[in-house]
Amino acid sequence: MAKVIEKRIRDQADKLNESSAFAVSEALEDDEEENDDLFE
Repeated sequence: MAKVIEKRIRDQADKLNESSAFAVSEALEDDEEENDDLFE
């Protein structure tokens, strides 16, 4: 029983890590675009 719960928690954590990593990379790309505009 505990193994099943542990696996579920790990799966959720993996999903959260993926989505937060994606959100961070998106934010960085937006910043780069804004910075490019400043130097034009």
